[in-house]
Parts: sequence; structure tokens; C-alpha cells
Amino acid sequence: MDCVPGILIEARLNDLDRRTRVGKIAAQQTLTDEGDRIIWSEAGRRVEWTLPDQPARADVPCLRAVVLATSATQVPGGTSSDVTLLLLVGDGGRTLARVARASLDLTDLYDPTNLDRIWPASVFTAVQAHGVDYRVETYEHLSDLDAAHAGSVPTSLRFVGQSANTFAWWLAGAAILIIGLVWVLGRS
Repeated sequence: MDCVPGILIEARLNDLDRRTRVGKIAAQQTLTDEGDRIIWSEAGRRVEWTLPDQPARADVPCLRAVVLATSATQVPGGTSSDVTLLLLVGDGGRTLARVARASLDLTDLYDPTNLDRIWPASVFTAVQAHGVDYRVETYEHLSDLDAAHAGSVPTSLRFVGQSANTFAWWLAGAAILIIGLVWVLGRS
């Protein structure tokens, strides 16, 4: 199949979205077909891949699937809530790019409704025409998601669950505990 250069994936943004932090970030994320290769652009970074119907090239990953993966998060001693990652996936399930992360945590850019509105499944029909799968996957644990798609789960989620802010609170709590212990032991 001959490829005509053009945009294969871009966020569906309205005028209000374009003025928000979410919209400005999403507007920088595009997948462009350049004939014999595709280019993923994100915040000034450009990465070269191929599509399943393009000739394979050594050391150039092939985009195999768009995956909308949801998993519960495990916050020690706290409540668990779902986090959804929108991933571009290559051979063997390896994560090529994490497009978006959504949850009800206020520190995440997207909530589930905005994710579905800005990155609906229909945005990916152009790559599906080139043999790229679109899948919705659910995992019980973040470790299962990361095992299926290496590199998909950010470090902040792997460590404590939901967000970098959760990690910061745990770290602050540990620091206060250590300072308290030093103070108490110093008075003895």
C-alpha cells in the first residue's frame, strides 16, 4: 500500500482545549506519515518508526498497536483508584510512547472524560488502515500492565500508586518521622 504523507494521529481539540495545559501538550503530539516511515512528534522530540504495511528496517521499531490500558493503583494504606494510560506499542508489547495518563487524581492532566473526548478511538482509524491494532486492556495491578507493555508505567506510579504528589507526601512524612526521632533521641 502506497503511503501519502500526512498526519495519521493528532488530538481532537476544541478552542477551549487549545488554551489549556492539556490542550497545549496534546497539540504537540502527532504521528506523521512520511511515505517509507512515520514520525512521532512530542514536545519538540521526533522519533522514527514504521507501520506494519511499510518495509521493515533494522533498528527502527514498528508501531503495532494503540492500547488504552486501565489498571487499579495500589496506594499503601490508602484507597485504590483506576488509572488509564494511552500507549503506542511496538513489537513484543514494548511501549514506544505514552500519549496520555488519566485518573481522578487532580495531579494528572486528564480525567477519563477529557481523555475520551481529546483522544477518542476514532482518532486512530488512519493507523488502523495500515494494520495497527486498537485495543482496550484492563489489568488488576500496575505491575501486570508494565509487564505486558514494558516502560508503560511511570516511576511515580510504580513506587506508590497514583501520582508524583503521593510520592512527595510519603517522602515528606518519612522526613518528619526521622526528624522527630532524632529530636527525641537527642533529648535522652
